[in-house]
Amino acid sequence: MTIYTRLDNPFVQGLLEAYWDAYEAVGLSLYADYHYLQEVWVYHQEMVEAICAGDLEAGFQSLVKHTDLFQHLPVPGEAGMKVVAR
Repeated sequence: MTIYTRLDNPFVQGLLEAYWDAYEAVGLSLYADYHYLQEVWVYHQEMVEAICAGDLEAGFQSLVKHTDLFQHLPVPGEAGMKVVAR
């Protein structure tokens, strides 16, 4: 959420906080393995680098790919699933 603090927009901040609360409430903070987290971090890095370079289209494309990772989240009860604190 740090990346959005410069917007100084209470609506955006509130929306993101509500999103993360819901994300955790429905169990999306459960990850199958370290490889999944590494993929998430790569997209985060790509987004930040694109923003810093002024390449907003590349940042947006990384965001889209990042959100596609939700399709690969594990189902509760799958082998290897761990709870990761945020």
